[in-house]
Amino acid sequence: MDIYKKAGLTGRDAFSTERLDIRPLGADDASALADGMADPQVRRFMPALPDPYGLSDAEAFIARVQTGGSRDWAVWRDGALIGGLSFNTELGFWLRREHWGQGLAFEMSHALLTRWFAQPQAWPVYSSYLRGNPASGAVQSKLGFAPHAQDETRIRTVLAPEQWHLANPWVIETDRLRIAPLEARHAAEFATLTGVEEIAKMTGSMKIGWGGDEVAAWINTRRWRGVVGFVHGIWLKETDTLIGQVGMGGTPSDIGYVISPEHWGQGYASEAARAMLDAAIPRFELSEVVASAFQDNPASQAVLTKLGFKVIAEKEVTVPARLEPTMIYKYRLSLSTEGSNP
Repeated sequence: MDIYKKAGLTGRDAFSTERLDIRPLGADDASALADGMADPQVRRFMPALPDPYGLSDAEAFIARVQTGGSRDWAVWRDGALIGGLSFNTELGFWLRREHWGQGLAFEMSHALLTRWFAQPQAWPVYSSYLRGNPASGAVQSKLGFAPHAQDETRIRTVLAPEQWHLANPWVIETDRLRIAPLEARHAAEFATLTGVEEIAKMTGSMKIGWGGDEVAAWINTRRWRGVVGFVHGIWLKETDTLIGQVGMGGTPSDIGYVISPEHWGQGYASEAARAMLDAAIPRFELSEVVASAFQDNPASQAVLTKLGFKVIAEKEVTVPARLEPTMIYKYRLSLSTEGSNP
């Protein structure tokens, strides 16, 4: 499926924010568009536009949008057209002057970018602003754009997926848990939680007694970047206590999780894994998910069975926290063609 269609950004889709309605441009918008563009203070930041800008110019622009398939929207607030948003070769936005300084350019652009970067295959987004328009530059900077080229009149910017996801973490919540990206600042706490024998020996990569620097490097290689291959921390919402981790990696996608021993037996592993599956399966369009459990870890086996996984194989493995090779069960969760959990 076309990425713009999946993101709801074909230019024929409508979406909204807390204060704004963002809709496809229609022929009836021509008068309001022309009125907004009649302000020289608005138009001076868009030098490619006709000057002066009249009703016939607005009608011609809307006709080109409707027939040419460009991604341009009208931005409405309280029943009035107050600006525009575009997502063609660059992200672009404009607002009527009376709506400047209210955070609306950021709000509408952030809504569009949220839709775009929710797609795992999303590529970098480009934008630009005139040197005489520092307000537009400030909006782009707040969104995460960074300069990558410039000339005498214009500064060109880019927002990479990794930068977006760093500033806009993917958070999943349940009644009791908050599941969010682990960061280097969590390394010492995470090392204490996972470096005990009861945890480390039930994983494929953790070590007994490992230190903060080693854990920080481990976290960095599994940092949330918008694609499968990440580990999230699990926090108790009531106390903001880090109690474990859950993540997805590999091909086919493999789910893994740990819970600190003092929180065993309270259903947290099942709750976190279920929440991750429910969120990740549609986001990444997964057709199957696999998992592993050591033969001497009946609790994890019970969690996977409860989630609908089936044993498909046994395998001998060697892991850092065990002196001898040991056996694991390999599990698979087969999914419907729609990518939803049965």
